[in-house]
Amino acid sequence: PPAPPGRAGPGPGPGPGEEGGGTARDRVKLAEAWKYVDRVRVYFASEPHKYSLFLRCVLDLFETTAHLAPGGAEEEATQAAAAAAVAQNVHTVALLLRGSPELFARFRRFFPEPCRVYQRSGVANGVDGANREASLVNQEYNNQQVQHSGAT
Repeated sequence: PPAPPGRAGPGPGPGPGEEGGGTARDRVKLAEAWKYVDRVRVYFASEPHKYSLFLRCVLDLFETTAHLAPGGAEEEATQAAAAAAVAQNVHTVALLLRGSPELFARFRRFFPEPCRVYQRSGVANGVDGANREASLVNQEYNNQQVQHSGAT
């Protein structure tokens, strides 16, 4: 499975034990985040396509959460689109981690605001949303299989 972002090449910041700015508290949070991502990597050791999808969702959450800030200069439509994207990403992570409530609980601790957006969105309780996301996971797996077979 691929290594967490930032450990092999460019990424969101230094990995554990690497030099970086910020307060001691920030470094502790970053170290906790890396440990969490590593636990998720181990959880998906036999399903690397799911780990890749998890990472993609997390990175997308970092990008789209910025558009949720109340009172920002963003238009209402942009905020609504960002909220929908956040809800979909959290829902995908919820489906991916459904076999490990402990990992999803830790995810919620790292992303409290996106998880609140997800709960308010209605996607959390929608059967159609669950079916759509399960289909997304399967489609992502199939896409990766096609890319992998084409690369050999």
